[in-house]
Amino acid sequence: MRGRMPRALGKLPPTFSCLIAMVLFAFSCGCSLWRNNSDEVDEDTRLRELMKVPDPPDLLREAVVPRGMNVIQVDGVAAVNALQGTGGPSDPSGYRDQLLDEMNHNSVPSPNQFLERDDTALVLVRAFVPPGARRGDPLDVKITSPPKSRVKDLHGGWLLDTRLRHQRLLKSAIRKSEVMTIATGPILTRSNYSAGEDDALKIEGRVLGGGSVQVERKLGLILRPEYQHVKMSAALAGA
Repeated sequence: MRGRMPRALGKLPPTFSCLIAMVLFAFSCGCSLWRNNSDEVDEDTRLRELMKVPDPPDLLREAVVPRGMNVIQVDGVAAVNALQGTGGPSDPSGYRDQLLDEMNHNSVPSPNQFLERDDTALVLVRAFVPPGARRGDPLDVKITSPPKSRVKDLHGGWLLDTRLRHQRLLKSAIRKSEVMTIATGPILTRSNYSAGEDDALKIEGRVLGGGSVQVERKLGLILRPEYQHVKMSAALAGA
């Protein structure tokens, strides 16, 4: 019947029955303690492996990877003014919409009428932020006219304040970074320093030193996985 001892065990003396119960209890506890000790040993082994200092390499390049060594391209759409009737209205396009959004954001009065004048032009602006650049560092800025532009000549034009951002195409959408460079200044067209009669030389140019870096780019070294240890990091930093 459930809840009763077996008859053979029931006939044993009470002292012997208690002894058997204690042995069974000790055996079950011993199994549990053995498992816990094994887990602790494994944990100690893992900790010792983590705390073990790797052997130092012969050269720094074997243990670290440089970070921030790439050149970042930044782009924007801008307006040029002060042209001597050689500008022209910009046709509806994504570039125009982008520029209008920027002008409205900066409270430029009557932006549509401004872009229809013959002394203004819509242009594309590009610059390259080098590794280790610091805030305020000057950059040369490249100016180009978009396809099918009505602009005849950018000579004598002034690039209005332009905010340049790093742009990437992700999942069919253009993602933009924070403002990395602000550009402005007089435009030097290619026709001013390149020989030839090609009209394309008149609608391309540069603003020398017209860009100003807005985001500091830090250089660094990243430890390779097999050398990631605090003592190794301190030793490499000292080296």
